[in-house]
Amino acid sequence: MVALRTLAVIRWPTAPLRADPSFVIIGAQKSATSSLYGRLCELPGVEPALRKEVHFFDNERVSRLGLGFYRAHFPLRRRLGRSDGTSAVTGEATPTYLMSPAAARRIAHSLPDCRFVVVLRDPVERAISHYHHRRRADKEGRDIDHALLASLEEAQERSADPLHDATFGPNSYVGWGLYARFLSVWYDLVGSDRIMVVGMDALIDDAPTTVSRIAEFIGVDDVPPAAELPHLNRGGGAVGPSGAVEAEIRSFFEGPDHDLLELLRGHQPDRPLPAWLRTTDPRPSGAAR
Repeated sequence: MVALRTLAVIRWPTAPLRADPSFVIIGAQKSATSSLYGRLCELPGVEPALRKEVHFFDNERVSRLGLGFYRAHFPLRRRLGRSDGTSAVTGEATPTYLMSPAAARRIAHSLPDCRFVVVLRDPVERAISHYHHRRRADKEGRDIDHALLASLEEAQERSADPLHDATFGPNSYVGWGLYARFLSVWYDLVGSDRIMVVGMDALIDDAPTTVSRIAEFIGVDDVPPAAELPHLNRGGGAVGPSGAVEAEIRSFFEGPDHDLLELLRGHQPDRPLPAWLRTTDPRPSGAAR
């Protein structure tokens, strides 16, 4: 990471010659964003950034360096041109942007033409995966039940707070699943047309179709078929919470999931819902999704 930051500093003087990102994957963490970004960067119409997660807009210290430093992470504009007259796109993927109202405001101001991709996962499964991610990194010492219950208590308190600027820390496993709260800020700032929400299940179950739809959304043509998504940053084999703790967290998410369902219906009514939300949808099975 330090080496890449140093390389960005070296490239900084060439920032005026470099492209702004056409797309940013803004979330959610532990929802296959690394795998999606890796697959997109394999496409002939996508040039990768210097690093997948730039963390420019959600890091105040780095943001102070200015957009020139941010652009240093992207290819020279001339490299995006193709022999057939078309142009490739470039982008990054920092999944913690989704949970940062400050990042949303900075991006809305700085990248007026950018498109944003959001991958959502069942929030209970995401919370469990998030916990194990922190545990593997030696940043979490509590057992899973105690950690998730503490996070649940925090989320219950924060969910009653109308202030969207209330931030969630790196151990806010449950709070990071309050997707409607975060997405509503993004929709207000950049609008529906520039945001595409997909379920992680769609990436896993039908990668070729889902990646093709995302590629079209970010401006890439001629997407070659792919059998499956590469599995990057994949965890597994870890012990889950007790049944009682998991049930308590699922009960908590009934309200937030309903809010998310209504939000997605209003902003992208013609796109498929994430799989776990389909059981929340009270409409008949034959109704449009």
